[in-house]
Amino acid sequence: FPVTIATPPPFPIVHRILKSACGRCHQDGHHRGGIQLNTPMQVNRDAAVILQSIETGSMPYMDPTWNQTRDAQVVIRYLKAVLVNEIPSEDLEE
Repeated sequence: FPVTIATPPPFPIVHRILKSACGRCHQDGHHRGGIQLNTPMQVNRDAAVILQSIETGSMPYMDPTWNQTRDAQVVIRYLKAVLVNEIPSEDLEE
């Protein structure tokens, strides 16, 4: 599916980034701070908290400049789209 500036990235791309950057504490049975990032429903439910944590540099833990990376910008674009209800319906399912 064609990706433009306005098109939010699909969840599988976001999930791969989250697994790499956040998985140690927030995936596969780990849920520090009550945040789990295994499914679209989990990520979308906590989108505002996740977005704030990334944008302020408090997450990923001990990596305050991760929010400036290309991967972080992809995740931020996805989370902002969630917050304004611009996510494709297939990304809203478990």
